[in-house]
Amino acid sequence: MVKALSLRNSSRIIYITLCNCKEPKSASSIAELVGESRAYVSMRLSQLEDQELVKAVKGATPREKLFMVVQ
Repeated sequence: MVKALSLRNSSRIIYITLCNCKEPKSASSIAELVGESRAYVSMRLSQLEDQELVKAVKGATPREKLFMVVQ
C-alpha cells in the first residue's frame, strides 16, 4: 500500500481497488468498480504495468487479460 502514495490520484484509485480484490480482474470489471470508462482504466493499467506495480495474466479465453497487483 505504501507504493500507492507516490501515484497520481487516478492511478492510485485503480491500484488500491486492485489491492482490495481477492482475484485478478479485467479492465472492464475494474472500470465498473471505480466508475471510469474501460479505455481510461486500460490506459492507467498499462502505466501501472510499466511501473511494475500491476501485472497482467491470461484469463479464461485467449484474448482475456486479467490484472493483479505485483506482490
